[in-house]
Amino acid sequence: MPVLPGITDREADLDALAQAAARAGAQWFAASAVFLMPSAQKQFFPFLEKRWPKLARSYRDWYAHNSYAPEEYRQKLSARVAALRQKYNLNSRPERDARPAAERTLF
Repeated sequence: MPVLPGITDREADLDALAQAAARAGAQWFAASAVFLMPSAQKQFFPFLEKRWPKLARSYRDWYAHNSYAPEEYRQKLSARVAALRQKYNLNSRPERDARPAAERTLF
């Protein structure tokens, strides 16, 4: 995460990512569209205009009044990710660790 609309959301790319996750032993796969608060937009949009100028207008339109990508796009992405979870058997959502952070270990 996050998925960048028009940049990292191609079906083949998401499929390759899910496949790599499964090969690496992952049990869960999730993704969502980038969330862009106005403060993040100030940094991200100039970068986007330099790197992907054709997408910049779409991003500005999408994120003009909301920090989320449009609902229709998010639903389509969610369905695509759900299909990839099924395809690669990545359906075991991790359980939350209720212990305080200080008691958890990385290894």
